[in-house]
Amino acid sequence: MEEDFAIAQKYVDLNYEKCRPIHEDTFKWDEEAFANEPHDDLDLLKAEITKLRGWGGAIQQQIKDTSKGIVNVDGKKIKGRLTPHVQSRLEFYKEFMYGIMKNKADELQSNLKKFTSALDKQPTELGQYAKLIETQQEAARKKEEMINSKNDIDMLVTQLKKFEGNIIKNTDDAQQTYIQQDYSRLEQDLITASKYIGDKKEEMAEKLAKSVEDLRADVKQTAQLVNSGVLVLEELGPVVKSIDEATRELPAVKSQLNDIRKAIDKYKARDRDTTNYAKLMGLRPEVNRDLNELEACFSDRRLLWNNLEKYSKNIGEWFNGNFLSQNTEEIETEMKQFENSNVLLRSRIANLSDSGKDKILELFMIEIKQLTATMPVYTALGNKDMKPRHWKRIFESLSPDYQPSKSFSFVELQEKGIMDKKDLVEEVSGRATGEA
Repeated sequence: MEEDFAIAQKYVDLNYEKCRPIHEDTFKWDEEAFANEPHDDLDLLKAEITKLRGWGGAIQQQIKDTSKGIVNVDGKKIKGRLTPHVQSRLEFYKEFMYGIMKNKADELQSNLKKFTSALDKQPTELGQYAKLIETQQEAARKKEEMINSKNDIDMLVTQLKKFEGNIIKNTDDAQQTYIQQDYSRLEQDLITASKYIGDKKEEMAEKLAKSVEDLRADVKQTAQLVNSGVLVLEELGPVVKSIDEATRELPAVKSQLNDIRKAIDKYKARDRDTTNYAKLMGLRPEVNRDLNELEACFSDRRLLWNNLEKYSKNIGEWFNGNFLSQNTEEIETEMKQFENSNVLLRSRIANLSDSGKDKILELFMIEIKQLTATMPVYTALGNKDMKPRHWKRIFESLSPDYQPSKSFSFVELQEKGIMDKKDLVEEVSGRATGEA
């Protein structure tokens, strides 16, 4: 009896242990996790299927009912557990590989139809000719990729036909035929398109040159509008008398600036197209300096008017509004920005005027210079540490009959001679800071 048990144990150790990896796989296999992972290496899938088929053969060969003397070795239970697991995984791989095959086939067929449909044309218009070149180059680049995809599909179909229960449908076989036909057509279309592109290159180069010249002419025409008409207030004569006089024209100015901006955007799109066409045709694209100059002039003209609009909207509140509610530090910063912007525009006056002077800029510079002179007093009075006793000292220095109301403006202070009290204002403001 002991001898029979020993023989039976040796049989189990030798044969059943060969199937232990299958037993362990029943606990480790996660179908959902596998399906959500990328599987670009089809050879790994193929190797996995080969392993599973090997497992199926091992179960049949190693797990058997047998007698060793008086001891019966029963393999039905373990075989009944391992065999369905292997079959289930093989069935999963069959469906999984079929899905990969269909996706690859659909994508390849779509690309082939896209290329053959585009390459079949012989355009006479410049833009379409450039599109033909672009498509021909893209198809040539992707040709090897499409060959690899076609080979993958063939391999997948071969593997799928080895499974029990043929999953390949008649429509799948028909699709393989269409793919082969479309691929053969693509090869011929690439040859035809290449010849047509070469034959038409000289004619299309002339059309490209004409397109570039037309663009330059349009740009130059628009450039004349940037420093003329309403944007420079021609109808007001050589001198603009006040900021108010200039800002009354803002609605017409903004409309004109908007029209020019739209025109520039269209010119830039046309310039991008012609540059792209030249590159596709193997020609050296020309830099459109006229367009660059137009945009520079437009940007400076728009900056000037934007500053003027912002200034005109705020100046009334800054100087005529309740002074105690003003943030004088922010106002001083904005005034400095106006000043710096004007200096910058003055340094680029060629963008605004051929004569070296722009009446709007000159007026604005004078206005900002005058107001900048008031900023030391303005900001000193705007010191947030100023208390009623400090204001009392300031008010007492003004005319004896001056009685400040609950609110007052900087213009009112100017009318009472505050600019003549600069030293006193700075002294009182500094003392307020020191006492804070």
